[in-house]
Formats: sequence, structure tokens, C-alpha cells
Amino acid sequence: MDIASFLTDLQSRFQGDIFTEEPMKKHTTWKIGGKADVLVRPYSEADLQAIFTCANRYEIPFYVIGKGSNLLVTDGGIRGVVIEISADEFQKITIQDDGTVLAGAGVSMARLAKETLNHNLAGLGWSAGIPGSLGGAVMMNAGAYGYHIGSYVTKINLVEYIGSRRQISKAEADFSYRHSGLMGQPWVVTEVALRLVPQGDVSGEIQQMKDWLKERAAKQPLDYPSAGSVFKNPEGSHAGYLVEQAGCRGMQVGDAQVSTKHGNFIVNLGNASASDVLSLIEKVRERVLQNSGHKLELEVRILGE
Repeated sequence: MDIASFLTDLQSRFQGDIFTEEPMKKHTTWKIGGKADVLVRPYSEADLQAIFTCANRYEIPFYVIGKGSNLLVTDGGIRGVVIEISADEFQKITIQDDGTVLAGAGVSMARLAKETLNHNLAGLGWSAGIPGSLGGAVMMNAGAYGYHIGSYVTKINLVEYIGSRRQISKAEADFSYRHSGLMGQPWVVTEVALRLVPQGDVSGEIQQMKDWLKERAAKQPLDYPSAGSVFKNPEGSHAGYLVEQAGCRGMQVGDAQVSTKHGNFIVNLGNASASDVLSLIEKVRERVLQNSGHKLELEVRILGE
């Protein structure tokens, strides 16, 4: 793994930002994680193609992230290159008269919901409280209150790890509960086309969005760093309820704590390490299994050594 040659080659063809020995706690909502050898922030699809070309040439492993929600980076950090989709071209939103919205993968769900409603387009008010960006939301078909982002997608633009560009349809994305056919594939989402409903008056949905955000603030521990929901909801039940029924609310390892406000959140009280979080996760899963027979599956993604 020749990081020095990779960087020299990349800098000659790259417009974005490059950081070396970058602490990943600065790039995750949990505020946890060791250093990445390199973190790059591309500005365009061309930048992405340059990263993949150089990484493949020098056999450098790479990992794609958005806003760092739903992500735990281990204390040993990440060997290779982290690609953060969060800048410039990936922050653009274009709204067309027929209700079609073209949005970059780095656009936050909160901003997308508010901007589309400001243009009298109904449909995404439910998503304003989802932490993270559109690209990650589409990859895992994020949802809330019975809605899912995949319902609104029409097309998805991608850059494949071999460096080529590609567009796929909604049907090809194969959306299902908290899942899509995009997951685990050798590509990164760059732009998403969504179809919303133009309306003369969206005041009702705006009020509903405000109510949902108020409800979220009341029920979720937004005053501490977290990664959102840690566990997937098992069929027919809710992970937070199972965690609380197993007596895990407030359970703590180091500065990692099962939130006293919501059982499906693990918060960083200040100086939690990834090992604290992982240890706490295993303790919770064991208790829930003993108490209810449910084997909780992780919703968070784990990266690093």
C-alpha cells in the first residue's frame, strides 16, 4: 500500500480536499473514532473517478461515508482512504416544475425536506428528523413514521469503483425495509432523482413536520452525540422497547451509555471510545436475547481496525 504515490498521483488530477492522519471523530455524529490514513472530500463525479483510478492503481483500500451518522469507526482508525461525500456538486438541489427533484448525495435529509416544502412540493416532511445525507438514506432505504425514501426515488446516478459512471432505475434499486440492492455493491451514489407532488398549499405538511421534529426532540437524546438507532427493529416489535424491557436503559460502559430517553440510542457522554460502544452493544444484545429471545441486528455500520 503506497500512500505517498497515491497522494502524489491524486493531487495532479483532483479538485477537492485532502487530509492525512485525519481523526475520524471529527467526521462522525458519535464523535468517536481513530485516525484515517487519508480522508478526501471530492467536489464532483470527476473527482470521484480520479480517486478510484488512483486507489486501484496503488491498491489502496477505500471507504465511502456521508455525514458520519449511522457509523462507528474503531479506535484503531482506518487504513487506506476515506471518501466523504459532502461538498460542492454533491450539495446541489435542482427543482423542476413537474415535481422532479435532482439532489446530490451529500444533501442532508433535513435540508431536502425543508427546501422541497418551501417549493410547495409535498412528500418529504417525515424525513426532516433523519440524521445524515440523501446518499446514505437511499442506500439503506431510510424511513420514519411509515414512510421510506425509496418510495420517491425514480433514478440514481452512481460512480462505480472501477471509475465508470452509471444510472439505475428505481426497480433496479430493489428497495425493501431498511435495505436496497445498492448495499454492498461496488459503487457510490452521487445524485438522486425523486418525484414529489406539487401542491398549492403545503402548510398542513409543514405543521406536521414541525410536530414530528418536536416529538423527536422529546423522545430522542439529541443533546448527546449518537449515531441514531443502533439496532434494526425486529419484525413485529421495536428494538428500543426490547432494550428497555430487558432493563438496559442507562446501562453504561465507560462514557458510552444506553440513553435514559430512548433504548435504541447509545450516547457518547463525553469521551466514549469505540471499544466502549462495542462492549455495551454486546451486553445489550445478550440481555435482550435472554429476556425476549430476539437477536438484535445492528443498524449502525462499523469501519476500521
